Amino acid sequence: YSSDALTMNIDVGTTPSWSSIALALSLATLAYTGLETVTNFAAEVREPGRTMPRSLFLGLGAVVLVNVAVSMVGVSAYPTVPDPSAPDGVASALGGEWLHAPLVGVANAIGDELPGGADAFVGFVGVANALVLITIIATAMAGAERLAYSMARYDMLPHVFARPERGSSPTPAATLAAAIIAPTLIVLSVVVGDGARFLARLYSFGVLIAMTAAQGAVIRLRVREPELERPFVVPLSVRWGGARIPLPCVVGAVLTFALWVASLFTHTGARIAGPVWLVLGAGVYLYSRRTAGKSL
Repeated sequence: YSSDALTMNIDVGTTPSWSSIALALSLATLAYTGLETVTNFAAEVREPGRTMPRSLFLGLGAVVLVNVAVSMVGVSAYPTVPDPSAPDGVASALGGEWLHAPLVGVANAIGDELPGGADAFVGFVGVANALVLITIIATAMAGAERLAYSMARYDMLPHVFARPERGSSPTPAATLAAAIIAPTLIVLSVVVGDGARFLARLYSFGVLIAMTAAQGAVIRLRVREPELERPFVVPLSVRWGGARIPLPCVVGAVLTFALWVASLFTHTGARIAGPVWLVLGAGVYLYSRRTAGKSL
């Protein structure tokens, strides 16, 4: 860790520019996706109404601390250096040489300081990262299946996704759809030519919409059902029109929506592929509602 390296060649607003900062903030939200999977264990907890929200807050705090710590070490290992070819005139090896494996890059820098050299440490971190990614893939597949099943139950997807076999919630249709969509996006990123950056920008586009919608839903529920029993209440709430509105959700919704708008101006992938993705989703939604005989 080096405090000097954190500010080397840095002039906030210029290097990096404000547009680059907006881009970075929207991409940083990707670090917090997956925290909601703790609610998958609600059925196994004695008091899910209290335990689940507290677990989410603790998980969020832990992720923030770890991400900040790892980022500070990473920037210390690979500080920004002048680079005329970079967008803001400066660049770091973390965004170049180690773009696809930043933690391996950090391990390489730390390993150089260890008695045995970097090879063993880099190998260990590389294998550990691969195992983590495999776990993430499995979790994402399961999450996609559950989401498709839930949406189909409310006629937001065709009913084929809501017909479990032998009582299991995942359906072959949901599994097949996830297995097709994921590699299709990878192929698309290769065709576009921006690889990991394209996928990150497209994913952050969707994540920011989801985060904004989730916080808006909490606020709406407080207004529509103010007397609903709530084992856990978001702190820092204010009373408005007979309902207690949670300020963290209001602030969070405004910020994530602002970042989403910023992503449209700073992410090429989000600006083009994001709206296309929304149009396709809207088309599937309209088809599902019409075939189910439901109102839009």
